[in-house]
Amino acid sequence: MRRDGRFALLLVALWATPVLLLAGALTLQSTLERAAVTEPGPLLVTVGSQTDDRRQPVAVIVERQPGEVVAARIDGLVTAVEVRTPAAVTAGMPLARVDDALIRAQTGAAPIVRDVAPGSRGPDVGRVRELLAATGYDVGEAPADAYSFALRRAIDAWNADAGLPRDGVFRVSSTAFVPAAVTELTSTPLAVGDRIAVSGPLAVGADTVVRLGFASVSDQPLFDYGDAETVLIVGADALPVVPGTIEGDAARAIVAALDEAVGAGAATIVAEDDELRYGSVSLALAAPEVSATLPTAAVLLDQEGRRCIFVVPADSAGRDDATALADAEPRALDIAEPLSGAAALTAVDADLAGATVVADATRLPSGRSCASA
Repeated sequence: MRRDGRFALLLVALWATPVLLLAGALTLQSTLERAAVTEPGPLLVTVGSQTDDRRQPVAVIVERQPGEVVAARIDGLVTAVEVRTPAAVTAGMPLARVDDALIRAQTGAAPIVRDVAPGSRGPDVGRVRELLAATGYDVGEAPADAYSFALRRAIDAWNADAGLPRDGVFRVSSTAFVPAAVTELTSTPLAVGDRIAVSGPLAVGADTVVRLGFASVSDQPLFDYGDAETVLIVGADALPVVPGTIEGDAARAIVAALDEAVGAGAATIVAEDDELRYGSVSLALAAPEVSATLPTAAVLLDQEGRRCIFVVPADSAGRDDATALADAEPRALDIAEPLSGAAALTAVDADLAGATVVADATRLPSGRSCASA
């Protein structure tokens, strides 16, 4: 009897197994079918916006020429080195003593070329007057090119401070001309005990920036900004620039900002012969471009090759789907570009930002096209 019972159970199990497997398969098929039918996304979307300043990393290539030499106008033994480099150039700044006589800097547009003594007239008298006044000596109110009693007193005071005779003679040899372009002295070759000759170097000015330009730091050419205003991003600063070659004061101002950024760790610099190469900077639009963005699926490409989207009037946006789709009006696109870094988004005309549009053109009623856009 027990054997018969076990046999009956085995028959039931053999009969039930296919039934259970079939039921499971049907259930799995139903689940897969439901999963394959994706719920549609929102029917309408609001067009967003983004800004793009077309920023691109660049290298700033600076061409420079070696600093000018500040030359002596006297020969003799160097008994003191007065200048401590680097030093900003100022009128009358002490440079050195030669045979104990002080040599000072003469700044300005042109050098003093001859000694000035009682009875002298002309441009050199005016240049001596300018130098002494800039150094703090009282030169009075006489005509600029005339030797006066007040000028003599100033010259005697200058000579006394320099260790020279108080004889009313301004000696060219007590100065060294520093051109106006030299604003900083970066080194001096002098040491006490050296012999120096006329035209020998007293000090050397900073290298001069001749011009600068921009180079790509990748294998791609620089972006062409056309006539748009551009800036150079240096650290937290945006310096107005025109891509291309920049010279003169504009180039020097940019280099000064770059040097400051290098000092702050916001930029890099590499010296190569007569060039400097600054990095970690970028060119960009001064006024970023604004574009509208929407799902790529919202753009309809019709049979005529036209691209458009369907804008839903404000009074239809809150109504039922059928009404919204029926009321949607095509709007031709002047711009329809894939958005960099976002494959599912497209950049369109900026004035569309904020508009309500059909999110997926395939959900429009059959036969809709861009024809009336």
